[in-house]
Amino acid sequence: FSKDFKMAYGIDISPGMLAIARKRLYSLNNVDLIENKGDNIPFPDEKFDLIFSCQTFKHLPNTALIQSYFEEIARTLKPSGLAKIQLRTGASPYFWRWYYGASLTPEQARILADKAKLRIEKMEIENNKNLWLWLKK
Repeated sequence: FSKDFKMAYGIDISPGMLAIARKRLYSLNNVDLIENKGDNIPFPDEKFDLIFSCQTFKHLPNTALIQSYFEEIARTLKPSGLAKIQLRTGASPYFWRWYYGASLTPEQARILADKAKLRIEKMEIENNKNLWLWLKK
C-alpha cells in the first residue's frame, strides 16, 4: 500500500499495535507511525490526498467522538482528497465486549458528515454490520 505513495502515515492509540506495525514495516522508509487518539492529529490543514480507516470508528463509544474524528478528517484532507472510512451499523453491539462502539444508520452517518462539511460520494453496507463511506470536501 505504501509503495503507491511518496509518504504514508499510520495513527494508532495503542503503543502495542504500533510496535507490531513497526516490526512489520521496518524496511519501508516512507512510512511514519504515530501514537495518537485521533480526535486531534498532529498534522497541518489539507495535508492528505487519501485518508483510510478500517476498524477504528467501530470502537468509538459515542457519536460525539465520531464527530470529532470526522472534523479532523475534514481539516486534514486536501480539497481534492478522498477519505474512505468504516463505521459500525446494524444491531447494537454487545456492550460487555471490549470492542463495542456506536452503531450508526446511514442517515446518522450522513448527518455527521454534513456537520463536518464532508460530502458522501459513496455509501455501502457490508455484511449488515459495516458501513463504508467515501468522503470528499
